[in-house]
Amino acid sequence: MTVAALARDEIAYAHAMAGVAGLVGHRGARRRSLTLACLLLGMPALAAASDRTVRQVVVTTRIVMASNNGSATLEGADTARLRESLQLFRYTSYKLVQHEVRPVSMSKMVRFPLPGERHLLVQPTDFKNGRVSLHVMLMQERKVLVNTAVKLKDGGEFVVAGPQYEDGVLFLAIGAEMLRPDNESFHQASGLR
Repeated sequence: MTVAALARDEIAYAHAMAGVAGLVGHRGARRRSLTLACLLLGMPALAAASDRTVRQVVVTTRIVMASNNGSATLEGADTARLRESLQLFRYTSYKLVQHEVRPVSMSKMVRFPLPGERHLLVQPTDFKNGRVSLHVMLMQERKVLVNTAVKLKDGGEFVVAGPQYEDGVLFLAIGAEMLRPDNESFHQASGLR
């Protein structure tokens, strides 16, 4: 029996067992079957990647300090969409003070420290119809300043005016993209390139 035939048999067995357990069509059973097939075919990196892609979201935060002191602007092609969003506000100076990109498992919370003893908590909660659902909390020490849920188009970003800081205002840009082998975020997060 060839390795491919063995893998097909193992996948069929996993699907049959999922049906017996009442899991027909269950995403977890399909993921386990794909992972098992990749391992049997000698592709452990792809097996790990296939398992991780179903449950991982790349969360991006960019913190911008806006003020009316000076005339600094955001530079670079990767800030074009952010610059466009910030045009709605009437500040003369925009400075990127923090930029973080982190993969996080679905339903897990990730913490981003912010200036002024604050932190941002982001939790991906769902992915349906090409949209990533997020639970977002802005906190100062133990006090909740903002507690909301948002849905973003996969790869989308939203900008919200945050708290005052020093002589200006912090703007929070939060983005989310499902981690898949066919997108750049996957390769950056997994090191599989």
